[in-house]
Amino acid sequence: MLDEIAFFIFIICIIVSIFFLYYSLNKPTSRKGLRRLIMKDWVKQNLDAQSKSSAIQAIRNQILVNGAFISALLILTGILVGLFQLIFDIETEFLWGLIPSFTIGYAQLSVILFCVFFSLINLINSSRMASNLSYLITSQPQDVEVNEIKGVDLTRDAFRISQRSWMLGVRGLFFIIAAVTWLVHSIFFIVSTLILTFYVILAQDIAIFEKKLLK
Repeated sequence: MLDEIAFFIFIICIIVSIFFLYYSLNKPTSRKGLRRLIMKDWVKQNLDAQSKSSAIQAIRNQILVNGAFISALLILTGILVGLFQLIFDIETEFLWGLIPSFTIGYAQLSVILFCVFFSLINLINSSRMASNLSYLITSQPQDVEVNEIKGVDLTRDAFRISQRSWMLGVRGLFFIIAAVTWLVHSIFFIVSTLILTFYVILAQDIAIFEKKLLK
């Protein structure tokens, strides 16, 4: 029963966390909303700059960081799948036996792999859009417009999507940490899930701790 409760708490926390992420991104007065405005200005400044070397270096750094995360996640996936029978509970039923042969072990592996793939997809998409951005920002998108679609807006969208995917991918990494604690005990799973969720919402999205320090 405790495992099922922990599972549903985890799902709710993921949904709430993603909601607050998008809420903060679309609120100009929030920390992430301000960062979004600065990033839009970053694109404009680099499009107008004579030298694009600093922009290319920033994009390259992001792709390198994403590559390190992606490699680590792929290695983690291989380890988990290879050691499935050794580290997962493959005997105890999950969800009160509603799904035959679906044990807690399969649920644990499914939750962890979901978080891993969620992070992977977003980090790969972040690198993909960053690569597109490197071509767009080093060309002259100001001079291009097709069917009322401006090249500058396309460049900004590439940067915006890349950054948004990166934030989602990193948020998935937090929940991977919480999911792995399920292998220890469901109580650890619940506690770590709630702690990490409150952390990313209060410290990252709302930035309540930072506001108190600035007063």
